[in-house]
Amino acid sequence: MKTLAAHLLMTLLFTAAARLAPAGTNDARSKTDPGPPAAADFQRAEQESLKRKLTFERLHREQNRVKDHLATAEKDLLLVRSKLTASREPQGGRTPSPSETAAWEAAVKAAESELARLETALQEVAERVHAHARGWGAGPSTVITPGDTLHVRSAEPSINGLYQVRQGGYVIMPRTGRVYVVGKQVTQAEALIAGALAGQNFAPGEVSIDLTCVVPGEEPGHVYLVGEFNRPGPLEIPADNPTLVTAVAKSGGLTADADPTRVKLLRRDNGKELVEEVNVQAMLGGNGLASDLVIKAGDLIVVPSFAPVAYVTGKVATNGSVRLSAHEELSAYSAIVRSGGTTQEADLEKVYVLREHRNGQRTRIPVNLKEVQAGKTPDVILQRGDMVVVPDTKESTSPKLKLPFRR
Repeated sequence: MKTLAAHLLMTLLFTAAARLAPAGTNDARSKTDPGPPAAADFQRAEQESLKRKLTFERLHREQNRVKDHLATAEKDLLLVRSKLTASREPQGGRTPSPSETAAWEAAVKAAESELARLETALQEVAERVHAHARGWGAGPSTVITPGDTLHVRSAEPSINGLYQVRQGGYVIMPRTGRVYVVGKQVTQAEALIAGALAGQNFAPGEVSIDLTCVVPGEEPGHVYLVGEFNRPGPLEIPADNPTLVTAVAKSGGLTADADPTRVKLLRRDNGKELVEEVNVQAMLGGNGLASDLVIKAGDLIVVPSFAPVAYVTGKVATNGSVRLSAHEELSAYSAIVRSGGTTQEADLEKVYVLREHRNGQRTRIPVNLKEVQAGKTPDVILQRGDMVVVPDTKESTSPKLKLPFRR
């Protein structure tokens, strides 16, 4: 029943996206844009989404089957080991039989071999589940669906990067505006983007796309709310409709200083940064729903402020914003103190400030709090829009997210 309900929900979402007019959003539109995709494009995307879900469920069933066999093999090994031990001990005056002991030794080796085989099989299927859940392994003929992430490469540096396919079936690129790719194969999307760039008098050369697929059915996980939320911090991803606007709607509301017209989605995907901006205010008002974004575990959703503020996130007592004053300089360390200080898990030597400059360049400024506290290095004076990130000592790599840019 859950699978059927999820499929029906996905069908409704695709149908609604196919009918939504692109008007009412604050994103640009390509001059060479042929217009919204046909219903057949969304139907192909729906079929692709269902295929991914069924594959994911099949892999889960296979994983559970191997787990059951592994549990049985572990019990069998314990049994034959106990039999082997008993065969080596005299019982009731009977002398242990060498042949019987040898037989049980062979049985133990066979059970150990079977256990090792099943452990290897479980690891292999777990890796396949992990890879499929993250959409790895997509090929040139894979059909693109809303929520997929395109890693675009070309000779035109300004358009290279990660772009998520929005619910309306398009990506928004700096030079071209909207490019509709839903229901298209990867090779077709490459040609569409190249054509859109050519229409803007750019010579991108060969455009290539690496596709990271969204897979219905994977575990929801959590996203992290930063900025002008009433309750910033982790939020469980809504399982019924895992999109940005749904997460904002279920977050507990925004503060009076929030600017919901410039909400950012930040993601670290295979070592690369994805940054998207949407007008949540328009979507909550019923306009621009085609611009909605699918969210994944680990995403950061940032709601900026109309007032001059900086943001503090990570391993601090209170994630959120700190107000800046024209009459007082606020340092990164002082902002952390105002946020309740760091937690025990904080990596004080790996704190950093993310800053966006007027020319669009983004920098990451390291702040070693231990050296700042000891007076060995100067603190960083915060500017409007800065984000102070306090990473976790348990993480092998701290979040390496860049500040968003406006599209």
